[in-house]
Amino acid sequence: SLDAGPGGGSVTTRPFTFTGRKLVINADATGGQVLVEVLDRRGEPIAGFGKSDCDRVTGDALRHPVSWQGNSELGLLEGATIKLRFHLLRAGLYSFSFPT
Repeated sequence: SLDAGPGGGSVTTRPFTFTGRKLVINADATGGQVLVEVLDRRGEPIAGFGKSDCDRVTGDALRHPVSWQGNSELGLLEGATIKLRFHLLRAGLYSFSFPT
């Protein structure tokens, strides 16, 4: 896993062409949190999908749904080149996927 302690940390994916509808993460954020930003190809947050828009992911689960202001739908980004930036605080990130 990618782990961050009390000082926090972040990791950004390489650019990829998005296909899917939602983002689901396998993470252990017991006593911490994970926030996710969706970035454009230049690395700028896409409006509505920034760190401050992301609903905190907490607890330990294989399939945490990620949402931004209560919205988990990412279908409007279909075909776009994006990056994801994961912000972890006292958390471990194991994987992410885009179920349809």
